Amino acid sequence: MFSRITHSLRGRPLTSYEVLLQTISATRTSTGLTVNAVLDESDYPTGRVLTRAERKSIIQRVERDDFHGEWNYTIAPWDPDQAPPEEPRHEHAAPIPAEATFLLTHPALTGMTREQFEQLVVRLEPRRQVVAEAERQSAGRDRRGRNPGFGILDHRHRVLAAVLSSRNTVTLTLAGQLIGRDRNTLSSRCRTASGTW
Repeated sequence: MFSRITHSLRGRPLTSYEVLLQTISATRTSTGLTVNAVLDESDYPTGRVLTRAERKSIIQRVERDDFHGEWNYTIAPWDPDQAPPEEPRHEHAAPIPAEATFLLTHPALTGMTREQFEQLVVRLEPRRQVVAEAERQSAGRDRRGRNPGFGILDHRHRVLAAVLSSRNTVTLTLAGQLIGRDRNTLSSRCRTASGTW
């Protein structure tokens, strides 16, 4: 992965986390490899020493690949001998202010009239239903690679985030602040929306 990511960077100045994440996420190969990058803003204490039991628990979560297992491995987010932790549910997200949506759908930002944007949302609805069904069916399966805990974002705003991100007219951090959602929510959800285009 790192050689492909380095190739994507091509000496581009990394002026912000947003630029870094977009550049990494733009990595593609001819065989279909894609990369997803999300900023982790969690605080992690330094200088912590793991106990022997903690180290043993972590080692049990490592699944080594048959081909060069010393380099290719997956670390499960929980102990495989225990049930996975419940994912937080965000059933009732705060409503998105209409003023923010109106501002962010301005033609100078989206590159289309508001009417064209609404038509795009309607045209993408059948694809959204396919993605939603796939997410629903995979809900009980292995959760590696998923981003648990990201907030709710309706279809219209997923499309809006994808358009703004692809046009690079507004940072997802600013858009998230305007609509009252976390930047990571927009990043995760706009990838889902742009994948349906």
